[in-house]
Amino acid sequence: YFASKNNLMKIINDKKTKEIEELMNKQARTVAIADMIGNVAHHWRQPLSVITTAISGLRMIGEINGSIRNEEISEVSDMIVRTAQSLSNTIDVFKDFTNDEQKKEYFDISKTIYEAIELSKVTYSNSDYSFEIHLDETLSIEGVETELTRIIMNILINSYEAFDRKKIENKKIEISLEKTNNFIYLKIIDNAGGIDPLIIDKLFDPYFTTKHNYQGTGLGLFICSRIIIDHFNGNITCKNIEINDERGCEILIVFPV
Repeated sequence: YFASKNNLMKIINDKKTKEIEELMNKQARTVAIADMIGNVAHHWRQPLSVITTAISGLRMIGEINGSIRNEEISEVSDMIVRTAQSLSNTIDVFKDFTNDEQKKEYFDISKTIYEAIELSKVTYSNSDYSFEIHLDETLSIEGVETELTRIIMNILINSYEAFDRKKIENKKIEISLEKTNNFIYLKIIDNAGGIDPLIIDKLFDPYFTTKHNYQGTGLGLFICSRIIIDHFNGNITCKNIEINDERGCEILIVFPV
């Protein structure tokens, strides 16, 4: 009787835990998308202004000179096409990010990293940071690509916020991707001063959501860790490091090949 009761309680608790994790994931993702929509609008203002100014300038030339040379029309047209293509690319990446219908498939990890960087810049408009990127662009893994995109975005935005909070002037982020033996290693390092040693062991704990304690506006690090473990059969760790007299944080994600 007691064995059956304990087994039943374990099943119920596991089910409740899974439901809570899914709810936290959805809530955090909703907040992240809302933030991104606002920043996409901000991100678009400058390119749209460029297009409007170019057209107005072309019209002014026509009014002043009485005609417009083909070279001037061609130059403005090319600039508008390039700018519009950039806006279109933003839509495509955002559409993929919000797509819940994606199935597991093999995808290019380096492409995902670049997309996550661009999306993080859109989401966090103050992202004036230098990147040092070393990627093995031949590596791919099986899974849902947007899940990994969200995780990388969350890590980057955490770094952005730490830079601003600690008023770091020379802001640097290093991203590396390599394969050793039967594992793929994705490493993200910043020089944002590191994490308080009192909380670093709690970063991946459930319900650890204190905003100023290295938590961003996107997915919580607990949700990130569960996705890496449950959906990619991988692992994620965090540690403080010191390079060239600069303290920072290293996030390491390991995937089995």
